[in-house]
Amino acid sequence: MRRWWTTLFLTLLAFTGSLQAQFIPGIIYVPINPPPTLPIQFPWLVIEQTHAGRTDLLLCNSVGGKRTTLEGSSYYTKCYLGSLGGRVIFTRSGYGSAGTYSIDLVSVKLDGTGQVTLASGFMSGADPTAAKGKVLFDTRYGRVIYERTNWTDGSHDIYSVFPDGSLSVGIASDARDERLKAVMNGYVIYELQWSATDTDLYAVITDGTGKSAISGSGDDETFEGLSDTRIYYHRKMGGNLTLWCASLTGSNTMLAGGVGDTYKRQARDGRVLLVRHRSTTDELLVQNEDGSGLTLLNDFGGFIAGEFKAHFVGSYAVFPTAWDGSGLTTAISRVALSGGAPIVSYASSTPFGWTETNDRSKLVIQTDDSKQCDFWVQYPDGSGRVNLATTSWDDQYVMETGGRIIFTRASYHGDQTDLYSINLDGSGLSALGTSVLPESFGQIVDSMVFYQLDQASSTDLRRVYVDGTGNSDNWTVPGSARIVGWFY
Repeated sequence: MRRWWTTLFLTLLAFTGSLQAQFIPGIIYVPINPPPTLPIQFPWLVIEQTHAGRTDLLLCNSVGGKRTTLEGSSYYTKCYLGSLGGRVIFTRSGYGSAGTYSIDLVSVKLDGTGQVTLASGFMSGADPTAAKGKVLFDTRYGRVIYERTNWTDGSHDIYSVFPDGSLSVGIASDARDERLKAVMNGYVIYELQWSATDTDLYAVITDGTGKSAISGSGDDETFEGLSDTRIYYHRKMGGNLTLWCASLTGSNTMLAGGVGDTYKRQARDGRVLLVRHRSTTDELLVQNEDGSGLTLLNDFGGFIAGEFKAHFVGSYAVFPTAWDGSGLTTAISRVALSGGAPIVSYASSTPFGWTETNDRSKLVIQTDDSKQCDFWVQYPDGSGRVNLATTSWDDQYVMETGGRIIFTRASYHGDQTDLYSINLDGSGLSALGTSVLPESFGQIVDSMVFYQLDQASSTDLRRVYVDGTGNSDNWTVPGSARIVGWFY
């Protein structure tokens, strides 16, 4: 016998007809309305426009709507550096006769108002692009870090400031020479030069507190680079250029046994590929960043004869093993990370370029021919080769994004360059744009590609998805213009 509330429920359900339910013993299925579709968010683009002998900065939304002039004053040139805290950060050159120009560091709100000079005349010269590498962003605490020239003695100091110009502080500004090298997890990494033969590495929180020495042995130490969690630096010891790995707390590890000059090639997932230069030969090694597990992967039997890089690809290290007379790669080999004999992965009578896919499992190989260039993907052992571009045109790999390869295709005579994309398995070839500017291919945001048409009188900026859909003429900018940055 049914309970009374079950009967009531079924009666109401049949009466209203507002829900459709299907009954299976013990289960009731009720349709649920899907959540509302969120609007697609398009990035803002920063554009450098050159006209009347100067460069201006424009901010445009990427669907061709509102365009704001961020900096259009009569200063000669500007250089976009990035965005932080709802403001655009850039450098610009000031007035002056030849040889007396100076460069300012400036920020402005996204609507073009509230311009603030963060550092006036912090560098000498007329080229504001020279500030790249001298200005870094701390996204953890939201500060702008810059290296400033001391006009009195030519030394360098390091300052930190919020993008709106508030709370400026000298974080390394004593009488010695300090050089900005990196920002990592809210810390500034810099070199402090005590003398011509003694340089140490320091870390300080971007508000100027918590200064500590990363190195300080009395030897000459110089910054080499970063991995995800570690700081690499060189130390001169007994005639050798040794390589060290350190944490922000100053825990230091010497790599490659301290024998010979040692250089980092790639650090990933707690391991590092090293090249060690000894008295009669070069060696490739792999080692854990904590100093354990040093393994010799290859003895070149002499000195490396040309350009050299080494990558982790799958369970192998891949690296060049032959070069032409000008030092360009003509053969690459693989070796298991546990050691063993290297095996040639690809060789050619003409030089070629190579890189790895984003998932680190395959190689992308690009032939280098003056009339026809092709590229393909393959596993390090040579299997699974998929030809992605093997036409009579000049096809050049640009980058991989969203599981697709972006590449350019130029005619035999070089009078037209088109933009294409293709899946890694060789399917889904799509034309993204025709007659595009060669230097405009690098602006790829999520699944969108931004490029410019090749024309003299004006610049047409276009947006297209990586699969070739949604190609649209966004807007036209008079004169010469180029996309230099983007942000949401």
